[in-house]
Amino acid sequence: GCLPHRGPTSPSGHDGGGSATFHDEGPRFAGSHPAPIVVGGTIYVYQNTGTDGTSVQASSDGLTFAPATATFPAGISRTIVPTQDGRYRMYYFANGTSTDVSSAVSSDGLSWTAESGTRYSDPEIGVIRATALSTGGVRLYFPTSGGISSALSTDGLTFASEGPMVSLAN
Repeated sequence: GCLPHRGPTSPSGHDGGGSATFHDEGPRFAGSHPAPIVVGGTIYVYQNTGTDGTSVQASSDGLTFAPATATFPAGISRTIVPTQDGRYRMYYFANGTSTDVSSAVSSDGLSWTAESGTRYSDPEIGVIRATALSTGGVRLYFPTSGGISSALSTDGLTFASEGPMVSLAN
């Protein structure tokens, strides 16, 4: 569909003072909980799909994607961050009913090796998203019944709860 363009110029060259629009070509691929990662000049997007579990798509421009072949542990709700040693770490749930966050590592973004142990567990945890911190640590964000919570790790392997970051209280 067409979305209003709010920036100083539009793809059609208008200055933003009129009714310029941005035309999107529509969905690139189907799925949910996208987990993008950039390796070299390639963008890989891991996401949950309704038919085969996980789809991996690759793009050099961020607009045109094609299926990519990857080896990764079974799971859902993936999120991926770069590590301090130049690799990548994927956090995920091993199955749809798990409250335990697992992890895997990769040097190329396509071949993943599961790491033993549980990274973090919370009986109310929802979809996870991770961010690598400039200090070298990793923060997980996730919804719980009380709002948005977080857990912090200095090494990317052992997390400690930081509690609610955003409360959903009335």
